[in-house]
Amino acid sequence: MNNLNRRTPQHRKRRRGATLFELMVAATLLVSGVGVAAPLTVRSGRLWQQTRHQQMALDELTNQMEILIDLPIEQLENQLDKVAVSEAASTLLADAVLTAEIVGHENESELRLSINWNRVGSPEPLTLTGWLKAESIQ
Repeated sequence: MNNLNRRTPQHRKRRRGATLFELMVAATLLVSGVGVAAPLTVRSGRLWQQTRHQQMALDELTNQMEILIDLPIEQLENQLDKVAVSEAASTLLADAVLTAEIVGHENESELRLSINWNRVGSPEPLTLTGWLKAESIQ
C-alpha cells in the first residue's frame, strides 16, 4: 500500500498540468465557436425579418389586386389614384408606397401593382400583374 500512496501525489501533479492544458484548449474552442455562431445568429435574424417584410408586401399586393381586378374599367380607373397601403402593411414596412397602373396591349390590358419600401440596397419594387377581363375593357 505504501507504494500506491507514494505514486498517487506524483501522478496528480502530472495530471494537473495536463488538465490545465485541456481546459485552455476547451476554452479556446468554446470562444471560437461562440465567435462563429453569434454573427450567424444575427444574420439569420435579419434574414427572417426581411422574409416577413417580403411576405407582408406580397400579401398587400395580392389583397389590393383581388379588390381591383373585378371592378368595371370606369371604376378601376377612378380607384387607381386612391390606392394606398393598408395600415397593417404600413406599420411593418417603412415608408411603403403602393402604385397602380393599367398597361394596354392590342386586345388585352393588364393591371400592374407595385409596392416599394425602405430596404437595404434599394432593390426594385415588388410588382404583381393581373389581366383585366376582356368585357371590362370594352
